[in-house]
Amino acid sequence: MKSFAPLSYYWPSYYMPHPYTYRVPNLPEANIATFQQSLKVIPSTMQSATIFIQRANTSPALIKKIKAAAQESKMSEVKRLILSTGVKTKIDVFYTPDYIKITFIHPDNQFDCCHVSLNIRW
Repeated sequence: MKSFAPLSYYWPSYYMPHPYTYRVPNLPEANIATFQQSLKVIPSTMQSATIFIQRANTSPALIKKIKAAAQESKMSEVKRLILSTGVKTKIDVFYTPDYIKITFIHPDNQFDCCHVSLNIRW
């Protein structure tokens, strides 16, 4: 018959819970001024995204031109076509063969608060 090692061999008997308790530091009150200012500004940025979506939905020729320009790696033409829909904010565009990402950026350079990004599969 095989003999077994004592249980303390597998689970050390010196294990004990940590005797110290941890104190949670007092945190300062949350400052929401920037958050509130961002929330007030974001509707105008979202409006630009909405304008682009509505215009693109009603103009298959426009989206065909955007995709063709992207396939030819004509970034400035892609941006020009997107801005031609009536978008009033700055935009940043990134695309791959699978999708296009259009980021609408609030035009205020002093307060870079919010961006609205559309990731659209094509």
